[in-house]
Amino acid sequence: MGRRRTRQLLECGVAGQPTAAGGALLYDVDRVLALCAWPSMSLGQVDEVCPRGVFLARRYVSCQLSSAELDTEWGAGWALSPLTAIWLRFRIEQDSAFPFVGALCGFVTHGADVTGVAPETRSTYRLTFAPPGQWFESLREHRVVAPGGKTFMVRGWPPRASSGPRPSTARAESPAAR
Repeated sequence: MGRRRTRQLLECGVAGQPTAAGGALLYDVDRVLALCAWPSMSLGQVDEVCPRGVFLARRYVSCQLSSAELDTEWGAGWALSPLTAIWLRFRIEQDSAFPFVGALCGFVTHGADVTGVAPETRSTYRLTFAPPGQWFESLREHRVVAPGGKTFMVRGWPPRASSGPRPSTARAESPAAR
């Protein structure tokens, strides 16, 4: 991990509060080493833990917040497509909740069960949470290795049906032309 990401991770409090020493911030060495020891998980391994899907979120949210404050910070302002919001609501109706994993630079720092999806503004949705189910114990204090990019990914969509070979766009000869 690069210097910028490491600084962002530490600023969120994953290794506790720093001690200022001159122009440097010093962190507890045992907490930093423990953080370095968090095992990595691939997206495939996350899918094994949550076979019916998971909302994998990436934000810089302080780890020093209360549980209610964490739920507020992690739950607000998701730019979901209307189809994604409908699909999440469907999954919640089917299973009573949908797993949510909050990660800072890939380090899993928050878990919850999504119990509701509601419009917040014209372009964002708010997620409501309950404490995570037993599934979260397999992800707690792990690092998820995922491609960069979007602030979230929703896993577990049904596979696309194969449409088979594409029909030819060539003009068919008329029987009279033969």
